[in-house]
Amino acid sequence: MGSFSSSLRAMCIPNETYRTISLENCIKLSGKYGISLKEVEQKALQEQIIPARYERNLGTLGLEGQLKLLGSRVTVIGCGGLGGVVIEVLARSGVGEMVLSDGDVFSDSNLNRQLLSYAGVMGSSKVDVARERIKSINPAVEVRTFDIALSAETGRTILAGSHVAVDALDNNSSRKTLYGLCSHLEIPVVHGAIGGFIGQVGTFLPGKPTHLDFFPEGLTEKGAEAIVGVPSFAPYVIGSMEAAEVIKILTGVGEVLEEKIFIMDMSRNLTELLPLED
Repeated sequence: MGSFSSSLRAMCIPNETYRTISLENCIKLSGKYGISLKEVEQKALQEQIIPARYERNLGTLGLEGQLKLLGSRVTVIGCGGLGGVVIEVLARSGVGEMVLSDGDVFSDSNLNRQLLSYAGVMGSSKVDVARERIKSINPAVEVRTFDIALSAETGRTILAGSHVAVDALDNNSSRKTLYGLCSHLEIPVVHGAIGGFIGQVGTFLPGKPTHLDFFPEGLTEKGAEAIVGVPSFAPYVIGSMEAAEVIKILTGVGEVLEEKIFIMDMSRNLTELLPLED
């Protein structure tokens, strides 16, 4: 069969600054040498050959950043409006492993905003649909699903080995559970929430305060979403920002919203950055 490296080099396409290899050829190498597609992409990057599907990432994230993404595990808690956008962006970006948790199924009311929903999946498990979506857009991503809600009992198993957790939840009691587990397991959490025109994003590091710590009397179970709803555009704005935070944490590129809450009022195009520490 020849060596993997020689086959890889024979299949790549040189240009003025670097070499690329197509998805089709990565799949061929995976089959020929009996290794996963993710491993093919990692080996290519290690030899300074860029999988063409990540070529547009290169100028921002760099080759090392792309390698870090492929070697990372991200757990997304909630596969609805925010979670669907995060899942889509991270799969296209090349996060190598995703763990998905959601015990819900799709219903008609999800169709106005949830990226993963469409008429043909009403009544279907959200994590099952998410897994198939990832497979269709980036088969190199390894996916593990939990068709259950996160709880103190299930959380350790769901979060095990994660480099980052994503809060795409819609209630504060589950958020409190997630933050407590992640602090104990030393996993950073990227938070997002939406209600009407308002959205917020933040990154919480283990042992540091979260926005929930600033409400000693406790918060209502549901946020503004329960009153003002969620217009179609809001999850795409805030979910994309959550995905950006995850990618910055994993690659070390850019400045993370560490111990800050970014708030956006899309009705008036206003933003505010609130510190969570003095």
